[in-house]
Amino acid sequence: MALIALLSAATALWVLNLAGRFEADRVEYDPTKSVLAREQLTDDEVAAAGIDIAAIEQAMLAEELARLDDQVLKDIMEAAAAQARLVEESKYKNPFATNPPLPDDMFNSYLIIGADASGYLADVIILMLQPTDGAAPIMMSLPRDLYIPNACTGEFSRVNANLGGCKGVANGPTLLALTVADFTGITIDHFALVNFEGFAKVIDVLGGVELCFDHPTRDAKSKLEVEAGCIRANGATTLAWVRSRSTEQLVDDQWVAIGASDFTRQRKEQDVLFLIAHKLTSFSSLSSFQSVANSLSNSVRLDSGLSFTNALALAWHYRGLGKSQVNRISLDYDNYRTPQGALVLAPTESFNAVLAEVYPPAAP
Repeated sequence: MALIALLSAATALWVLNLAGRFEADRVEYDPTKSVLAREQLTDDEVAAAGIDIAAIEQAMLAEELARLDDQVLKDIMEAAAAQARLVEESKYKNPFATNPPLPDDMFNSYLIIGADASGYLADVIILMLQPTDGAAPIMMSLPRDLYIPNACTGEFSRVNANLGGCKGVANGPTLLALTVADFTGITIDHFALVNFEGFAKVIDVLGGVELCFDHPTRDAKSKLEVEAGCIRANGATTLAWVRSRSTEQLVDDQWVAIGASDFTRQRKEQDVLFLIAHKLTSFSSLSSFQSVANSLSNSVRLDSGLSFTNALALAWHYRGLGKSQVNRISLDYDNYRTPQGALVLAPTESFNAVLAEVYPPAAP
């Protein structure tokens, strides 16, 4: 049971796409080497290493501000300027932005990373934990706008921007894993990286998944449009549903916004992964499972420390794991406007304290 987390939600998504790939095509992952490289940089070199991340943050802010009307924008910039003055006097701090390290042998840990279309921002971040004492697996989605210290520069930034990497220190997935480790106190053993296209292809090769809707549902931004009832959704429709943040439903002949948020998206992402895990039970044997895996594109990559053979065997062994067998946890956050004007999420409680509610040995 030590590695059941590989299937408990996310393995079915990323293991399938790895069939037939060469070992050299995996993502290098050596957190100890990255930490040592970071320690050897001067302050100027650290600042230079973080340039790409800063540029990404600025691009995200520009996109966010472009959607606001003039008065709202003016109010935001005035508030940001006032906040910037306070920041100059006292650097932003958050006692819940990091957690003390937990024992390395407490969990087997896996980070599932869904990259956006650019490849430089993490659209999906799911942490899977399997307690080594045989307790139930634990799952948590980290919001893209989580505001925590970057493991390279030490400066606060959105967690999803870590996928931009740190020059001379760590590639994108490694930096994200190190930053999540600082936030949770849990060393990340392995990660998997998937893009939108890879997700959709997995759904299609598996024959689609069943999605049910109480009313006709649409989202122009994510290109979602479905009728009421249960459907066998293909990859494109499933991806549109998972990504939808401007969801509307036709109720009493009127289109009504149903208030979908990033937290709603996180729950849908997890639910779809469970649907994929269930689909694996339709395969009659490991060889038939591997045959399907070999037919998929090279859209998903494992870290260099986990072989495809082991991942495939584990996924098959734990196929069909359901939501009732996994503890899903979430944290509380406050909206926070950065000195640059970006709206982010600041954690308001300790990750370890919330984790301890479902797994007491992790109590701080």
